[in-house]
Amino acid sequence: MDRTRELVERIEQLEAQLDRLTTGATPEAELRARRLVIVDDDGAERVVIETVAGTGSVLVRVPGRSGATTGVELFATPADGADAASVGLCVVREGDVVRWWPAE
Repeated sequence: MDRTRELVERIEQLEAQLDRLTTGATPEAELRARRLVIVDDDGAERVVIETVAGTGSVLVRVPGRSGATTGVELFATPADGADAASVGLCVVREGDVVRWWPAE
């Protein structure tokens, strides 16, 4: 098989998989990523779902006056050594955490 035909077939397979994901045509349809970002009409990040170093978080944000993040973040961190796993919520204003509620 020539290289062009191989690439065409791979693109067709990817398109079919993407179509199944976007239409929910299969019960096993899922999207896997370390980071998913939803942007507004101007391209600014408004919702960020991500995992970093084992911590999962959902950040809903708006740009503050200085451009730094203002928003709220829900997070869950796995146990580490003697420390128990934790979940919590924090409020971020102009890039600084101003409130934090851990669930213990």
